Amino acid sequence: MGCLHVLHLSNTNIKRDNRIIKEINALSKNKNIKCHAIGISNLLRDKNAPKKSISTIKASIKIIKISSYDYIKIRIFKKLILILDINKRLLLNGLNIKAQIVHCHDIMSLPAALIIKLFMGSKLIYDAHELESHTSGQDKITSFLIKTFERFTWNYIDEFITVSESINEWYQRNFGPKNSTLILNSPEIKNNFEDSKSDNYFHKFFSIPNKDKIFIYVGELINGRGIGTLIDTFKKIEDKSKHIIFIGYGELEHYLKNESVKNNNIHLHEVISIDQLIKVIRSADVGICLIDSKSLSDYYSLPNKLFEYAFSGLKIISTNLPEIKKVIKEFQLGIICEANSSSLEKAIYKIESFKKSEKSNLYKISWEYQAEKLNYLYSNLQKLIVN
Repeated sequence: MGCLHVLHLSNTNIKRDNRIIKEINALSKNKNIKCHAIGISNLLRDKNAPKKSISTIKASIKIIKISSYDYIKIRIFKKLILILDINKRLLLNGLNIKAQIVHCHDIMSLPAALIIKLFMGSKLIYDAHELESHTSGQDKITSFLIKTFERFTWNYIDEFITVSESINEWYQRNFGPKNSTLILNSPEIKNNFEDSKSDNYFHKFFSIPNKDKIFIYVGELINGRGIGTLIDTFKKIEDKSKHIIFIGYGELEHYLKNESVKNNNIHLHEVISIDQLIKVIRSADVGICLIDSKSLSDYYSLPNKLFEYAFSGLKIISTNLPEIKKVIKEFQLGIICEANSSSLEKAIYKIESFKKSEKSNLYKISWEYQAEKLNYLYSNLQKLIVN
């Protein structure tokens, strides 16, 4: 068999989607695999996103710009037209590639992926980056329709990938047994993180005294991430030598700028590029990972920031959610608190005496190990295609 052509489909701008790029990079190291990718840029959705693309290797990536259809006022009609537009464009471009494997990264692009599989005889991988039918802000009708379509598609899916064991168990329990692989959202460490020594970057950048403790939040600045709880806690905490630094972008940026002006121990930092993030945040003391479990997808989540903190060598304060708690306890990374100000404040003082395990081996949650699992999955699929 010659070169194996793999088509990645997503409703996101793939050039800025770190997880998809890491997977493409991992696969592209195999000289027998040629990766193609088609993504969507929604101008309204992506307007606040960082403009810098993530570098990649040996991959043909096409990003299609689409309208947000904001002139359509009836929400369900707007959603339907958007889905049809996205999948029409993915199909028109995707069918030309004649891929042996279609790797679908979200529910919005699953219809196109399914049609390409049926027309081309491709193998179909469904890579659910979250529990698609139970995400935050989703109404019951949307949830029902997504779950119904996933159930219909389930028998056509050859391999299933997801981001946490609990999400995998939910899919298997609701739709039936399926070959599955857990690929965590671990950061790709290009240089050994032990070589990236802390240089008190945050202390210098914000003119914070060297003896003061730095707590950081990395991620989207949106509701549902415990940002309000963090602000309330650091505003009222007696010990003002404890500082919180927010790194990210989103709808709460303006609110955080105002709070940083009014409070000397609250700070906002611009987005840091993925390739520099681990090195920079090592100059903090503690990473905070608070998730408001308003949806089942959030409840079962394992957010990127958890692994970014772990590989930066930070102590971690995290929400008492099952998957996060499992990782924190297994690798002795930090302490658990409830998602309220009182519990968080106690954790802030308690974390000072917490001793991280020096012998903790993080290989099982490293990107290197996730890449091995991904390549093993593909090697098994390739054997089926050859046969």
